[in-house]
Amino acid sequence: MSILDLIVILLIWIPLIFLMVGRHFISNYWNCASRQIAASSFKKRVSIFALILVLGVPAIQNYSIIKQIGPRLFDPGEANRAVSILSYRDEVFLEVINYYQSYMPVDSGTTMGFGLGPLLHFTEMQFIELAAPPNVVDKLDLLNQSNISMAIDGLLNSDVKYFLFPKSSAGFRFNIFEVLSSNTNLFYLILNSTFLVEGLSGKNYSFIKAKDFTLFGLYALVETPRITEEIKIIDENSTEFWELVQDGEGEIETHISEDFDNVESGESSLAIETDHGTYSRWFLQHSFEELGDWKQFTYFGLFFHGSRTAAEVAVIIDTPDVYNRGEWRFVDSFSGWKLIMFPLESPPIVRGNFSISEVRKIYIVLRSPNVKGLWNVDNVFLGKIVNNP
Repeated sequence: MSILDLIVILLIWIPLIFLMVGRHFISNYWNCASRQIAASSFKKRVSIFALILVLGVPAIQNYSIIKQIGPRLFDPGEANRAVSILSYRDEVFLEVINYYQSYMPVDSGTTMGFGLGPLLHFTEMQFIELAAPPNVVDKLDLLNQSNISMAIDGLLNSDVKYFLFPKSSAGFRFNIFEVLSSNTNLFYLILNSTFLVEGLSGKNYSFIKAKDFTLFGLYALVETPRITEEIKIIDENSTEFWELVQDGEGEIETHISEDFDNVESGESSLAIETDHGTYSRWFLQHSFEELGDWKQFTYFGLFFHGSRTAAEVAVIIDTPDVYNRGEWRFVDSFSGWKLIMFPLESPPIVRGNFSISEVRKIYIVLRSPNVKGLWNVDNVFLGKIVNNP
């Protein structure tokens, strides 16, 4: 796709929006005699103009970025360079482009996202630009699916496998994304169901966060193989295994206890309950006496009983210290027990050198501050996929 083709696609937003929305507003303006209605029509025209700006600015911005990074050579080594989170400079898109060029096969599926101008130009994969009205209309049924099983089924019957969304740190672009996706159930499901395992037609699937870029998150729909060999890390006597730590100034106090009533596996689970207090966060930690070599395992898994608090929870593994660790995050967007599985070979957030053969410490962390709730954790395990001959 040439730069000219991209500009044509991006600029077509303006007349489309004008035709779909503006005709009604303009008709009202010319047909209304009263000043009050005329004033109302003026507000509507201002709204149309604002909407055009919202869609037109990214088009101009994408063209500007392409002009800046066009002459550059894309060295995969640049993907790990520190990049600014304050503006959309060429390095921000280089980080994403390098990843796609180095690790994403051309035939691995279509990526759906917002603000993908440079990717459309510099990679050979298929993309769906969510800000382009024709594409949104084509995928309307799928985008508005509120049932996660039906959403997964719809995606399995399409070629869409990846989702590239701006993060909250992306500023202006994230704000536009929020406005345009406010009525889109699919995005909510993806962002709030990450790493949760869902059964469908005898198979397990989950949305995983495949890569955490500076300003974007790359999500993927994957089939989660059934665990054929499981090693329990902790299932009973959890209060003796986990150490509770509270920090930060806030409004909660956290307590852990052995729960013999709400159990997913075995005779008990670990209950975590917050009440009024003076802390803002809690986390559980456990240190192993000897370094663990987990490279033979595929997944780190646990069962989590949610309370639909919308709190963000993280699982962190130190290999072997806080300067070399991997992190996975999920959202407490559900009620009841859910199986959550984290691929050990590819944590989306890595600090230092993550080596699964040098495990020293594991954590379960409440990332959101001052959240009151009751949660349970049960059957923390390592899973292995064994292929029978």
